[in-house]
Amino acid sequence: MTDAPPARPSMAEFLTAVVTGLGLEGTELDPDVPLGSQVSAESVRMIELAILLEEELGLDLPPDLDLRMCSPRELYGALTG
Repeated sequence: MTDAPPARPSMAEFLTAVVTGLGLEGTELDPDVPLGSQVSAESVRMIELAILLEEELGLDLPPDLDLRMCSPRELYGALTG
């Protein structure tokens, strides 16, 4: 028996997961602006977000990716391919 890939979230669900992963509940993100321009998040929060994106949403992030430089829409596009 193999694990089924995680279901792909909607953009709204994805944005909620990103906000939650950064510990910024109640914050509204612009999907087209890089995360680093929208939020001031500690490095540990970005690591937690990377783990969430990979383990819970099934996104395969390159090891040298700087999440602060990516917009939520770019990350969502990588997730939904």
